Amino acid sequence: MLSDIMTLAEADHIASIMAAFAIMYAAWKWREEKRFEWKLEHAIRIMIAAYRVQQTVNEIRRPVFANHELDKAENVMREAGFSEATIRSRPRIVHVFAFLNRLNTRDVDKVHKELYGCMPAARVIFGDQFRGHLSGLCSIFNSLDSTADSIIRLDDGEVDVDTIDRPLLYPNKMREQDPTKIEVDGYITQIEKRCLPVIRKKSGWI
Repeated sequence: MLSDIMTLAEADHIASIMAAFAIMYAAWKWREEKRFEWKLEHAIRIMIAAYRVQQTVNEIRRPVFANHELDKAENVMREAGFSEATIRSRPRIVHVFAFLNRLNTRDVDKVHKELYGCMPAARVIFGDQFRGHLSGLCSIFNSLDSTADSIIRLDDGEVDVDTIDRPLLYPNKMREQDPTKIEVDGYITQIEKRCLPVIRKKSGWI
């Protein structure tokens, strides 16, 4: 009888331990699922923001301008103090002003801020080096703005502005390499390497 009582006591003890472990495992699994859901949410957010920056940069750098874009650029030049003679004699500079008009819009600012806002979570989840890829991609807009500003400041009516970092602004089919596209695509590749596996794991794509 005493042996049976001890056996029952031991069984109850083992059952209690197993129940405790089951509760601990369930809690751990729940935390891991929540942690992964948080990571997934931010991976999707980061990836979408990065693709939007890539798309926006491509749209800004389209080498062809519509008439209304050129008209707006000329008006901006007039407001900045450029004479009619200067505007008519420097069509390339008009194009640069049209480029700046594309760059300095609320939509571009929104896209930039969207990716910039991802940086704190990106650093927590993927590390500081990964955050650097986002920072580099964000800086493309500043590089384009600085390049366009340099072209305007350096041009004196005689300088061939095509030679002043113009390839950074516009893709050229005659060039074997497009430095801005290479830089943007490089950042996108690094971001994809970390974010897409997380997204595809959850979705069952892999």
